[in-house]
Amino acid sequence: MKLKLACSIILGLACSSAFAIQEFTVGNNAEIDAIISDHDVSRISIAGARISQVKLSNNQLKIDKDEENGQIFIYPRKENHPVITTTKIGNLTAKTVTGSMISVFIIDENGNSYNLRLRMQSVPSETILIRPMLNAKSNASTDFTTQLVSMTEIMYLDRKNEDGYMVISENTPLKLWKEVSFELYKTYSDDQFRGSVFILQNISDKTINLTEKQFWKPNTVSVAIENPVLVPNQITKIFVIGAKQDE
Repeated sequence: MKLKLACSIILGLACSSAFAIQEFTVGNNAEIDAIISDHDVSRISIAGARISQVKLSNNQLKIDKDEENGQIFIYPRKENHPVITTTKIGNLTAKTVTGSMISVFIIDENGNSYNLRLRMQSVPSETILIRPMLNAKSNASTDFTTQLVSMTEIMYLDRKNEDGYMVISENTPLKLWKEVSFELYKTYSDDQFRGSVFILQNISDKTINLTEKQFWKPNTVSVAIENPVLVPNQITKIFVIGAKQDE
């Protein structure tokens, strides 16, 4: 099964606002889950490449191409119909409001393709920035990246004690920021790495934008965030992998 995260793995990304930015460092044929505004324009661009083709799963979005810069702007054609869902993870329970999901398939000028699953939410304008992952320079670096991706996928799938990892249910509340509830949900470990799954809930009355660097520590080798844009009361998982020998 392919890993389906809203923000991708490996080596800290950054988010900012104006258009709020969601960044994804991914390889060819990646699947990307992202948030777009249900009432305003959102932008999609690829770092170092121009978007050459765009295909939609339905007609819910209007697309304008910026031929000069090789990016696209998308607008909702009609009113979003929100869905209220109840989520329980660890000790946290929340009701969240989610909108329509739209699939957008894009191809860049280098022939790389990306499948975007865009969730419409009542948020301001968003920018989705795709950073194509460069080819690994050696088998060692490829193996290292594969290990991190595999471990993150197992944590994302909430697997039990299998696949060579020791899994411990923690469910330990932690202090982070006053705007959030935060807990250590589970830990996964092997001879090399220790992976931690954290649960974070937005308990403020404003939208929160999360970045990988907020969860980076000296021994960290990978951070992934399931959903980097949280509306009030929404929950996300955060996956942090550290080098075990450095702990």
